This record gives sequence, structure tokens and C-alpha cells, in this order.
Amino acid sequence: MNLNGLNNILNLLIEQVFSLILYQNFQQFCMNFVAKFPEKIFKSLDFTSLSEKSLISLIKRDNLQMNEVEIWEYLVNSVLHLITILY
Repeated sequence: MNLNGLNNILNLLIEQVFSLILYQNFQQFCMNFVAKFPEKIFKSLDFTSLSEKSLISLIKRDNLQMNEVEIWEYLVNSVLHLITILY
């Protein structure tokens, strides 16, 4: 491989790493927002379409500004809603 090809690979690698860092920063920003305003997620119409990974990440947070009982009520209601859709 010539020096030019190596430089191209290095440039691509740097771009990918930078994109990953930006993604992680944005993800952290979003999770902090949701921690402050969890009702925006739990009361949204799309709540039931959250991925398992996103939902677990959300409920594992210790800094959600919402009562745990309220969180579990939303979770149970969303599961009940999904069951009625499936059956």
C-alpha cells in the first residue's frame, strides 16, 4: 500500500472516530434531557415503539425526574396496550 492509500485510510478512520464521539455526545445529551423530562417519553404516542435497548437504558437511570410507581404504571399500561393489539 502506498503512502497516499494509507493517508486515505487514516482520514476515514479519523472521520469514523469523530462521528462516534459526536454520536455518543448527542446520545448523552438526549438521555440527560429525558432524565429531566421523562414524561415527554412516557406520555408520547410512540412510547410503545421504543426499542428494548432504549427502554432498558431509560429505566436504569437513577436520575429520572419521575416517581418510580408512575414509571411502572406507564410500563405496565404499555405492555397491556401491546397485548391488546396482538390479540
